[in-house]
Amino acid sequence: MKIKTMKQFLLLTLAVIGCNLSIKAQTESNYHSFLKEGKVWNCCLDGEHGMEENEGAIYHYVQTTFYSLSISGDTVVGDKTYKKMYKKPTLVVREYYSPQEMSGKKDTLSQTGESYLWNELWREEDQKVYAYLQGGEVLRYDFSAESGSTVDISGVATDMLSVDTIHLFGKPLRRFNVALHSYPEAGIRYWIEGVGHPGGPFRVWGAEVNDGCSYQLLSCYEDGECIYSAEEYEKQNQTENIVHPSATQHSASVFDLQGRRILDNPKHGVYIQNGKKILK
Repeated sequence: MKIKTMKQFLLLTLAVIGCNLSIKAQTESNYHSFLKEGKVWNCCLDGEHGMEENEGAIYHYVQTTFYSLSISGDTVVGDKTYKKMYKKPTLVVREYYSPQEMSGKKDTLSQTGESYLWNELWREEDQKVYAYLQGGEVLRYDFSAESGSTVDISGVATDMLSVDTIHLFGKPLRRFNVALHSYPEAGIRYWIEGVGHPGGPFRVWGAEVNDGCSYQLLSCYEDGECIYSAEEYEKQNQTENIVHPSATQHSASVFDLQGRRILDNPKHGVYIQNGKKILK
């Protein structure tokens, strides 16, 4: 009887291991790679403030810069191979105003700017995205994380509130709804597999550009094909309801689609409250 029981136990153990390996293999085969050669992210950065002199008068302006980030080539650091990223400004829009009038001309400046190497190198392994900067490597995304887990992102504990799947241009992509572990009131943020954060693909915890500017990912192209656009993603948001396991932590707060807290009760638009998408 003992031999039979042991044999059954071993068979059951092997079956469980085989099932887990099968699930893992299926997940990995369906994974949409983040760092792919030739990939392009089109972004914009607005809210940049500046001033210039014109005929003796000082004009202040707010500038919006459109730019592209692209993956091209690789390099070896130590025993690891990293992808190189290039940034290229494509268009600058400046809205001028004088201190007295608070209004003025709007000047659009086209720029064909030269591409230059981004200040971080990137690599991807086991569905994790790492950045190398100033002699060290940090984890920027963990697309292997499971719902309900807490992972260290750029040195900051990050809660995976939930993981769902969205369809953009006919492709199923997993979406990770994340929040700071120590400060959930800061808002919910979204990572899209193969795309990144809609507020800027490389703007995650610990990598914030704390300059008061607003970043947005406009579109993402792969092999010349669009796999993400802000417009298409917004359509998905308006037709879906997202419920987070820890929604009660956020019940008293309202957030916009970028995960930023809204102090006043919005009259219309799309926003998040009690962990759900609300359209007014």
